[in-house]
Amino acid sequence: MHDIFEKHDCFARKASVVSRLLWGDPLRCPEPRISVIIPVYQRPEYFAKALRSVLGQDYQESYEIVVVDNNESADSPNMQVVREAASDKVLYYHNVENLGMYGNWNRGIELSRASYVTFCHDDDMLLPGALRILMDFPSVSGKACVLSANHMIDENDRVTGTTLRHKPHLGFLQPRRLVRYTRLGQYLGNVSCGDGCLFHRQSLLETGGYDSDYYPAADYALHVAYAHYYGAWINPEPTACYRVADNESIKVYEAFPDAMKKVHLCMAAQGGKPSRLLTRFIGALQANNRDMCRRAWGGDDKAGQTMSAGDRILVGTARRLNTVSYYSFGRRSAV
Repeated sequence: MHDIFEKHDCFARKASVVSRLLWGDPLRCPEPRISVIIPVYQRPEYFAKALRSVLGQDYQESYEIVVVDNNESADSPNMQVVREAASDKVLYYHNVENLGMYGNWNRGIELSRASYVTFCHDDDMLLPGALRILMDFPSVSGKACVLSANHMIDENDRVTGTTLRHKPHLGFLQPRRLVRYTRLGQYLGNVSCGDGCLFHRQSLLETGGYDSDYYPAADYALHVAYAHYYGAWINPEPTACYRVADNESIKVYEAFPDAMKKVHLCMAAQGGKPSRLLTRFIGALQANNRDMCRRAWGGDDKAGQTMSAGDRILVGTARRLNTVSYYSFGRRSAV
């Protein structure tokens, strides 16, 4: 496994696999402002909801929807969903071989044509104003990515929580519209899996794409590496709905803490030998992430915790310090 800060061409790993365009004509949208990537596999019912959420955007400029089907079957049910939508915005590609989850995400980046891209995974949804909100950011963010908050929903589309939303304190502290994704914030965790986030496409290509060696936290590894090279902002206003249901995260939730620790160790190694406090902090984060993953995806195994009182104090203090950056004095600040 290589260091996340060493650029590594993950796109080349599956370059020989063909993705056939089976629906849509790129000439009908020759210059899209933003590409929405929908990687799909075997969840046509959820995919239909995801596609409707993207087609229902109130964004007035041109945008394309790049659907990349990883289902090797020639009669994939996802094709029927695309036919029923019957939209000129949709370009539907079918992989002749299964590229793996992250390989399919990377293929979506390669097939996109706009300067900026976002994701809507096939079991998730974009909120109605997502593209309009995101495309207001490039004048400030430039090549930096914008990682957005999201609502968490269950299998019945009920909202069960919201990430990153902060409210004004004491009247004179106002939430910033964009917040720097600082190194402390990066240690504290991944902001989003990519749904409703904004990426500069060329910068994604240069960063090397999603690395399956960091499964199941390759999105986290990419966001940290992207922030290192091009910068990253956080948008605390939700732009997507992330489904916590019977998905890949449930199957592998126990592996997340270890994968995230590998990212933390790469970050710590950048400054030479990490201090004792940083080493302790990384250990506390691993315990915290283990408990959080169990609560989110553990099913009948949600009880219990592995964090010590000292770990809770250390992580809690770090979170409070990080929260300060979300606010400015006086009227609401753009950044």
